[in-house]
Amino acid sequence: MVETNRYYTILGLAPSASFPEVKRAYRNLANIWHPDRVSQQPHLKQQAEEKFKLINEAYQYLKDHPSTPTPLDSATYASQSTSPSASTDVSTRHTRPAIYYEKGAEHAKTGRYKEALNDFSMAIRLNPNYAEAYRYRGFVNSMLGFELGAEADLQKAKKLGLRKPSTAQNTSTQKQTPASSTSTTSPTAKKAPFSQPWKCVQTWQDYSGAITNIAISPDGKMLASSSTDNMVKLWNLRTGKVFCTLTGHTAWVLSIAFSPDGQVLASASEDQTIKLWHLKTGSLIRTLTGHTQAISTVAFNPNRQTLMSAGQDGLIKVWNLSTGKFSHNLPLPMIPVRAIAVSPDGQMLAIANGDLTLILWHLPLNQVLRTLTWDSDFTSNITFSRSGRYLAFANADQTIKIWDVQSDAIKHTISAHADLIKALAFSPNEQMLASGSKDQVIKLWNVETSKSSDALKGHQDTVKSVAFSPDGQTLFSASFDKSIKLWRWE
Repeated sequence: MVETNRYYTILGLAPSASFPEVKRAYRNLANIWHPDRVSQQPHLKQQAEEKFKLINEAYQYLKDHPSTPTPLDSATYASQSTSPSASTDVSTRHTRPAIYYEKGAEHAKTGRYKEALNDFSMAIRLNPNYAEAYRYRGFVNSMLGFELGAEADLQKAKKLGLRKPSTAQNTSTQKQTPASSTSTTSPTAKKAPFSQPWKCVQTWQDYSGAITNIAISPDGKMLASSSTDNMVKLWNLRTGKVFCTLTGHTAWVLSIAFSPDGQVLASASEDQTIKLWHLKTGSLIRTLTGHTQAISTVAFNPNRQTLMSAGQDGLIKVWNLSTGKFSHNLPLPMIPVRAIAVSPDGQMLAIANGDLTLILWHLPLNQVLRTLTWDSDFTSNITFSRSGRYLAFANADQTIKIWDVQSDAIKHTISAHADLIKALAFSPNEQMLASGSKDQVIKLWNVETSKSSDALKGHQDTVKSVAFSPDGQTLFSASFDKSIKLWRWE
């Protein structure tokens, strides 16, 4: 048993993990530690080979020795099934959930949605297979703007085999449940011609302070925005309305990031704290402390249960999300960090420092892969493309550099704006790079040719953040003018 547990630990799993979970963990780790990925760094290859061998050994052992659940003792089973309390529990199991369901329905009809949520949740707790309670709770979640919770509940109801509701019910529910119009289809399904004009189709204004950052949820249904009014707002992209305001920071919120599964939002602030928010309910999960100065940036690692943060104290901290605790600092000189970005495969961390260096850090090996040095300072934004092939970063001389990670060379140096560049984002299909500047202008660049389309104008102050929708058809921009604009090509 000790040997078995050790192999589970090597794969980063609990001993109760199923074989599909073992297989998934093996594939992720094998991809990260494959020696071919560091073939150009001999000093790292030996360490990768040793780790790769150990991962293979653990997987092979667990494959050949699958764990089986311990059967319930027959005497215990018999006593449980014939005890008086068992029959009482069966009766209660059917009556009490229904009582809470009826209470929840009454509360929902009178608009007391929070009370309804509590009642439906209690009904589900008493009967985890109560499909109708899941459906009604999904409806209430949608009314409150909690789209992730709504979608999860409706999917659960469908999975449990809920009968199709009547026409009247179906029409009502469709108005409230997340719309499919916010597409998450492949970015290659419909490519926007680079020559097509992009136009501002909406402007959102719901802030008392300047907007510092925006982020789109992985499913493309939600936008989060942070501000100098110390708040984070969650926008429903179907309705264009704020459905939840997250409060608790005591200073400017400078950076926000969605977890890869879209269930958690991290917010970092000048108050030296990071807050983790549960997006299904809009509630605070926990507050992470440890930085001694303003935290300028946070980023999730897509392949690990970790969050990284960096700021003016020069520390790059790694947080273990499964425990909610600090894990370790990266062993780097304490130089103020302007920005960090994690590659999509979770292997590389790009770090823009205040000493004119860009460090490329190999996360699994915990070592520097490359250091790039420039003559001018960095601004506060760097970004990887969706596949991880390109890394774009902006310099204080108003230029953008696009680095081709595969060829280890600068692909383009672009003279981009008339003032400091404050925002960068690749389109999902990697054909375009959007940049926003202190000159109040947004530009779209062809990644292959480095040519620009017409400038997008309309903001009245610095463009601080830009982000594409997952389908690449909409560009969002946020500004110190307290507005968010939506741009689409037509």
